[in-house]
Amino acid sequence: MKNPQSLQRLRDRVQEAVDELARLRQENAALYERIEELEARPAVDPDLTLLTFDEDPASLRRKVEGFIASIDAYLAGEQPTESDPAA
Repeated sequence: MKNPQSLQRLRDRVQEAVDELARLRQENAALYERIEELEARPAVDPDLTLLTFDEDPASLRRKVEGFIASIDAYLAGEQPTESDPAA
């Protein structure tokens, strides 16, 4: 019969291998999901910059227009009003 310590070391190594395989399977599944997400995106020219916004387009438009109004007022030498979002 083999040495009990050798068998225990072998069991420990097998358990470590099982644990590592489980970890790698989880990582592989997460990477697979990420690849699926990336492949679902529209094709983009790598030489261009892509901007995405989480904000509602109408809200974003109002905010940008407020910034433009504030810049225009500044360039005209006026003080921004309290209602300006960029003030």
